[in-house]
Amino acid sequence: MSDAANTILEFIQSTDVQYLATIGLDGRPKLRPVQMVYAEGGVPVYCTGTGKAMYQELMANPEIELCVCQQHRWVRLSGRVRWLEDRQVKQNIIERNALVASIYHSADNPLLAAFGFERAEATLVDLTDSVARRAPEVVQLC
Repeated sequence: MSDAANTILEFIQSTDVQYLATIGLDGRPKLRPVQMVYAEGGVPVYCTGTGKAMYQELMANPEIELCVCQQHRWVRLSGRVRWLEDRQVKQNIIERNALVASIYHSADNPLLAAFGFERAEATLVDLTDSVARRAPEVVQLC
C-alpha cells in the first residue's frame, strides 16, 4: 500500500465518526454517521443490520461516498460497496466493537452485514497546506 493510502487510512481511523452517503430508496441522497471498525486489506470495514434502511439502500444502489473531517482537513472516499461474507471479518467486528457485540451477539447472526469498498478512490484535502490552492491528489485504495 502506498504512503498516501496509509495516510488516508490512518486519518479515517483517527476519527470516531465518519459520514456515509447513499442513495435512498426514494432516489434522494441520504447521509448518516458511521464508524469504521477496522481495516482489512487496506480498506475500511463497516457494518450494518440487514433490517436497516441503509442495508436496503446499499443493496439497491451500491455506490457510496464517505466523508471524514477534522478541523481544516478532510477525506472523501468514493466507491462501491463490497459485501464481506467471511465469518472471520464479522468475528473481528464483534470483538472490536462492544456496541455491535451488544446488538448482534455473534458473528453467525444473519442480521449482521459487513462491508468495505471496492474501486475506492480517496481524496485528502488540507486547507492549512501552503499548496492548498492546487487540486488535491486522488488515491486509489482498491
